[in-house]
Amino acid sequence: MRHALSISEHVYGASHPETGTCLNNLAMLLAGLGGAVEAEPLQRRALAISRRSCGMNHPDTRRCASNLVWIQKMLSER
Repeated sequence: MRHALSISEHVYGASHPETGTCLNNLAMLLAGLGGAVEAEPLQRRALAISRRSCGMNHPDTRRCASNLVWIQKMLSER
C-alpha cells in the first residue's frame, strides 16, 4: 500500500483525488492493524484532499471524515 501511495503521488501529485484514495486505504489498513498513530495524519490528508476536490457533502468526503473519527476513537481508547 505504501508503494501504491508513492506511485500515486508521483504520477498524479500529492493533492490528486486518486492519491487521497490511496491515503484513505493505507490509513484504514494501518488502523485496522493497530497503527492508529501512523494512520491519523494520513487520514487527515485524505480528508483534506477530498474536501478540496469533492466538497464537504460528497460521499467520499463523508467517508473520509467518518474514518478519521473512527481512528481518533481508537487513539482515545489507548
